Amino acid sequence: MSEKSSALAAACLSLGLANAWSPEAKADMPIEVSIDSGLHGTVTNALILLSNPDSSSGIPGFILSDPALAGGVIDRGPWLTYLFFTGVPEDNFGTGYAMLGLTQMTDGRRSVVVTGNNLTHMHGLSFEEAFPGFSEADLIDDLLSGGGGGAAFLRTNFAVLFTRHGAESSAVSFTAGAPFGSLTLDVAVVPAPGAAALVSFGLLGVMRRRRHQ
Repeated sequence: MSEKSSALAAACLSLGLANAWSPEAKADMPIEVSIDSGLHGTVTNALILLSNPDSSSGIPGFILSDPALAGGVIDRGPWLTYLFFTGVPEDNFGTGYAMLGLTQMTDGRRSVVVTGNNLTHMHGLSFEEAFPGFSEADLIDDLLSGGGGGAAFLRTNFAVLFTRHGAESSAVSFTAGAPFGSLTLDVAVVPAPGAAALVSFGLLGVMRRRRHQ
């Protein structure tokens, strides 16, 4: 191939890549959700609401749970996992998150765990004192049975529990509002080279990498 032909081919390839990753194609790009756990114990039956704190924004929000989050399990820290989604517009993930789940205490009983932005004001409170109108026992039963009460709880209290994507949230375990470590969730569009690699190796869907000491 002549030098001129090579230059033309390179220019065409560059143009093709530019078109493929133009803003118009952004909606088709994979979305990466990273979950970095600094929790004091393993959480099961977890639901994570990703949305905006203002319900009038028109963003319905995105509930992350099993099977995308396998078994609804978030391990005690240090633990890191990555989830990848395709075909979901980035705007649907909103600007922040809140988590609700269960942990098992040493006596075998389960308690509710929530995350939020600086929940120190809930330390020492019962669940019913922290969230008037909600019952911890009823919420535990709902999460175990896979009902819709957990999602309704998160949506009702999202303005209180909202933590911006990329920021660390504090976790509280009830029944008595005990500090339970931290959780950080972030959302990002996978850049072109990373997305191409994922497609090449058939890794689109759910990927996990766990980090333990």
